[in-house]
Amino acid sequence: MSQINQNNAVFCGIILLKNSVCDLNAVINRLQSEWNLELDLSSPEEKNCSSSSVEKYFYIKDYKVSLELINQPVPGGEAEFYAQGAYFWPEAVDTVKQHTAQLVVSVVPPDGGSLLFGGQLYAMLVASCLCQPEALGVYTNGTVFPPHIYLRVVEDMKGPEPELPVLVWVYLGLYQDENGNNAYTNGMKNFGKDEMEILGSKASLEDIHGALFDFAYYVINNDVTLQDGETIGFTQEQKLPITRSPGVQVDGMSLKIGF
Repeated sequence: MSQINQNNAVFCGIILLKNSVCDLNAVINRLQSEWNLELDLSSPEEKNCSSSSVEKYFYIKDYKVSLELINQPVPGGEAEFYAQGAYFWPEAVDTVKQHTAQLVVSVVPPDGGSLLFGGQLYAMLVASCLCQPEALGVYTNGTVFPPHIYLRVVEDMKGPEPELPVLVWVYLGLYQDENGNNAYTNGMKNFGKDEMEILGSKASLEDIHGALFDFAYYVINNDVTLQDGETIGFTQEQKLPITRSPGVQVDGMSLKIGF
């Protein structure tokens, strides 16, 4: 397993709940039993954060896992706003509007820990939460996923040839402008990597979505750091130029891949 180091890395998301009825112990039990994980519950595991929230936390292989149940919706219409970009879920906005409570989930890797394992543990945690009957979806990395899609992707982590759940780790945004078709990632930063963009492409949105997914999967799976001026491709003939510069649709620097 690749050891990608990043201080203060946190995998975090919000389970949107129809109401505040959520059995945190059932979530923990499911996480433990379905994924055969050993949980360290020896440290203090529950605290009342305020009159409207309660948090449980515990450790798995020195990774801190936290569940905070908050009896109020995500403020400012933030979840509803980002649900507009969930092109894979037509009912996203209407569904998200139904939430009245939230469950904030996070995984904090230890210093020097594997971010790859941290991301896998986070996906397992979210999937365990989404099995709760009141769960409407998860707001993470600038979009909202419905339970059925998230659970289907995470299911591929099981079996003799497990797949990384990159489709729910990294949001692939798509849009069109006068220059052509465009795509960008949101979530590579969680693995200590630059976000990536394809700009002004003449290829179809479907093709640039597939290409960006393949690049993201390759970078995360192999712990690759792409550099300005390099090329990338999946055949000997394919040599796509890489430029590192300030992001267009993402904060900070991004890698622009000519496609």
